Amino acid sequence: MKIGIKDFRVQCIIGCLPEEEEAEQEIQFDIEVTPRHSHAKEDRIDEAVNYLSLKESAEEIAKRGKFRLIESLAYAIADDLLDKLPISSVSIEIRKPAVLTGAAYAYASLQKEAEN
Repeated sequence: MKIGIKDFRVQCIIGCLPEEEEAEQEIQFDIEVTPRHSHAKEDRIDEAVNYLSLKESAEEIAKRGKFRLIESLAYAIADDLLDKLPISSVSIEIRKPAVLTGAAYAYASLQKEAEN
């Protein structure tokens, strides 16, 4: 079982160029996690992973981080989710639209497993 959020958007400071370090820009997230427990079979909300937790983690880290690389942001979010939630893996794709002429977006994707 996997759960997640798609096309979540955040305004934040991210990038290497001088203008990117001063003005917020939109980045987009897809986050998918694998819960450790099979809460869905028994309809157990107490063991469920809350979608809001995924959103809040990504938003909070993106807004306070002022990352230069979207890759670094992906690692920071993955580590936070794996530390805080009962999940065994996380997949994140972060898109930075309108950064390259002629391309819809630049992106970084990461899949990370929990350490035992």
